[in-house]
Amino acid sequence: WVLAGVVLSGLTVGVAVWNLKPTEPQPQPRATATRFYHELPEGQAFTRIGRSLVTVSPDGSEIVYVANQQLYLRKLDEMEARPIQGTDEDPDDPFFAANGEWVGYFSVTDSQLKKISPIGGAPVTLCDATNPFGASWGSDDTILYGQPEGIMRVSANGGTPELVVPTEAAEQVHGPQMLPGGEWVLFTLTSAGGVTRWDEAQIVVQSLESIYAG
Repeated sequence: WVLAGVVLSGLTVGVAVWNLKPTEPQPQPRATATRFYHELPEGQAFTRIGRSLVTVSPDGSEIVYVANQQLYLRKLDEMEARPIQGTDEDPDDPFFAANGEWVGYFSVTDSQLKKISPIGGAPVTLCDATNPFGASWGSDDTILYGQPEGIMRVSANGGTPELVVPTEAAEQVHGPQMLPGGEWVLFTLTSAGGVTRWDEAQIVVQSLESIYAG
């Protein structure tokens, strides 16, 4: 009995020590890159090559691009792109919704921001706009886009836009994006002119809280 008690005590101590042993860190899954090539078919050409022409869905499974004055959708698991019906109105600057269920774009014909389902249909007008350089759809379901007076924000359901980041008269913004947390906006800013204006631009972050506090 004494020997059995000693053995039992030893096992108990061993289990306790093992439970106190630090857990070995588990290897994290490595990020993978997906590369593919898409050649525009014969008779198709990019529209307005000085603008943002291509956007990638949040999950990386689809791309949308502007060619022949309409939007085309290419799924990575398919060989060919197809036109998005309802966008034959000279679209520009396409961008995906945060959930991938909509594609936003600027209609040059109507001078309006619009959205449409990737499978096509009737586009939905969000607001009037003046030829914006880039736009983004945030997780809070609002859209940021650049205008001559600065960065505007509008609900993804449409409505009256509000100015959130004002700029000087000589400045122009491109591709504003809301960073996680909803306080900081990331964008490109230039005060240069001509075809090299974006080569001379700066990448800027601006706190919305500091603007509102001022």
